[in-house]
Amino acid sequence: MLDDVIGGVYRGWPAIREYFQHGLDRYPDLTLVPTGEFWHRDDGVALTWVMSASVRDESFGPDAVGMRWEANGMSYLIFDGDAGNRVAREVDYHDGGSRARSIEAALAAIRGESR
Repeated sequence: MLDDVIGGVYRGWPAIREYFQHGLDRYPDLTLVPTGEFWHRDDGVALTWVMSASVRDESFGPDAVGMRWEANGMSYLIFDGDAGNRVAREVDYHDGGSRARSIEAALAAIRGESR
């Protein structure tokens, strides 16, 4: 099961893959890079990451096309109790407004504005 605080809850690999494919279709160069910070317990792990991608349309304005946005987030994963090596549950936390704020800050820097 995947529970994305913005995208919703998805159960089963077909639904989870479809959800992630939608993101890759919208942002083909999407990356999610772990920061190296993590916490663990016997049945799981939590980690922080930075997601980023290039703007392909004018959804953030015409000047933003081609710019790269960033969004910080965190995931926690609970592993299967029997095998212990499969993810039984993933919950992703990130801020839905962070992409726009990232682009706004980059545009302000280009214009020489302080934020």
